[in-house]
Amino acid sequence: MKLIVHIIVGIIITLMLAGILVVLTLPISGKAQLSLAAWGILLAVIGAIIGALIGAKRRGKS
Repeated sequence: MKLIVHIIVGIIITLMLAGILVVLTLPISGKAQLSLAAWGILLAVIGAIIGALIGAKRRGKS
């Protein structure tokens, strides 16, 4: 149950960061910006899930 909460929180933080990234990269041309934001979101979501899994395992051991 806690794992799901961690993943959701991670994704919310990720989307906030991605939103900031998009605002910062507005001067860049549209297509380049979209692909950059998409890769950023994808990598951050994967990172959030991996981070949540590692966090859950560490708490389980201790």
